[in-house]
Amino acid sequence: MEAAFQKFAGRVGSFHVQWKPFFLNEKLTDEGMPIASYIEQRYGAQAAQATKTKSGHLHQTAAKLGIEFNSDRYVSNTLRSHCLLDFAATVSEAKQNELAEALFQGHFSEANKLSNVDFLLKTAEKVGLDCEAAKQHIEDKTVQQKVKTEYTQSVQQHGVTGVPFFIINTNTNQGSPYAFSGAQPPETFCNVFERLLSNSASL
Repeated sequence: MEAAFQKFAGRVGSFHVQWKPFFLNEKLTDEGMPIASYIEQRYGAQAAQATKTKSGHLHQTAAKLGIEFNSDRYVSNTLRSHCLLDFAATVSEAKQNELAEALFQGHFSEANKLSNVDFLLKTAEKVGLDCEAAKQHIEDKTVQQKVKTEYTQSVQQHGVTGVPFFIINTNTNQGSPYAFSGAQPPETFCNVFERLLSNSASL
C-alpha cells in the first residue's frame, strides 16, 4: 500500500490511514498457540505446511516487499494491542501508523506475542508514546469495550471476515468505498486509486 502511495504522491494531496480492530479469534488466550498449529486447526495440514515453509501467498507477497514472517510466532489474544493502537490514535494519525509498523515488525518478524504487555509497552516507548498513559489505556475496561464494539460494527457493516482488509474512499465520501481483503500487490491499490480519482473528476 505504501508503494502505491508513493506512486500517487504527485496526484493526491494526502493519504489518511486509520487502523481498525479485528479479532481472528476472540477466544484465544494470552498464552496463545503456535501459528502452525492454529493454521492447521483452522485450515488444514496443507495450509500449516505452507506456513512452516513460507510458501503461502501471504509469505510470498510479503517477501517481495522485503518483509520476512517468522514461522515460530504465536497467535494470541490481541485485545490490548488494539487498545494500544486506539491510544496512539488519540495522539496523531502518524503516531498510530508508526506504532502499527513497530507492532507488525515485533510480532511477524521477531515473534513477540501481541498479548504480552511488556512487549506492547516497550513498543509504545520505542515510538515515543507515554508508557504510563498507554498502560492505563490498554487496561481500561471502557476502552476495551469500545474496541470490541468497533470490531463488531466492522463485521456487520462491511462483512469483514479476515485481515488484511481495506476500505478506501476519497475525503469527499462521494460514492461507495472500495472494500477488499487479502494481501495485495501495489498494483491493486493503484487501480483503486485510479478509479476513485476518475469518479471524483466526473462528479
